[in-house]
Amino acid sequence: MASSSSFPAGAPPLLGAPVSEKLTRENYILWKAQVMPAIRGSNLVAILDGTLQAPRATMKVVKDDKTKEVVPNPEHAKWMAQDQQLLLYILNSLTSDVLAQVATLTTSASV
Repeated sequence: MASSSSFPAGAPPLLGAPVSEKLTRENYILWKAQVMPAIRGSNLVAILDGTLQAPRATMKVVKDDKTKEVVPNPEHAKWMAQDQQLLLYILNSLTSDVLAQVATLTTSASV
């Protein structure tokens, strides 16, 4: 039986342990000191700050018979998985009061 810390092939690792100090209206510096090492260590800062934006969801490919076909972009799926992992990590590090203010956001770059 696989341990809970193992991942399927190709799955991104978790960002890290849950933070002990969830974000409130008064403790941003302490909260940031906890979450940023995990985000930097997972190479996800560019998604968070918007430097690395989502690739197009589809792309055109030219088939052997010279016809064009629109197919899902695998880079978009990769970006989306990383973004949603980051969003989940951030949302789980917020108190319910703060979470209520951002609960409708759908990407980590929106946070």
